[in-house]
Amino acid sequence: MSGSLPQYAESEEVFELTAYTPVFVSQWKVDATTCTICRNALEGPCMACLADAEVTSWECPVRWGECQHCFHDHCIQRWLKTREVCPLDGQPWKNKNEWNYSVELGGEVPAQQSV
Repeated sequence: MSGSLPQYAESEEVFELTAYTPVFVSQWKVDATTCTICRNALEGPCMACLADAEVTSWECPVRWGECQHCFHDHCIQRWLKTREVCPLDGQPWKNKNEWNYSVELGGEVPAQQSV
């Protein structure tokens, strides 16, 4: 063994790719990783969904406010039953509809939105 690598002819196949599994990684453009109501990661389910074994994290959407704060949908809905303000800044809660539709529909924003 001389320590050199084996030489292959240009037409000789060294290996064959038989399968390819792409991986998709995404990240929010804002620095929001935790729902400040339930303290769980926004990418995972909220406390209500964790208690229900039938619910997956895809069924626990993130809800954005016009103040650019975000929470799990179930968490902010429960919060809004008692106070109609953002839990972080105390401003009146208004959904940022175009972001919420985008999350629900996988990036599609409907042409007309009803308020």
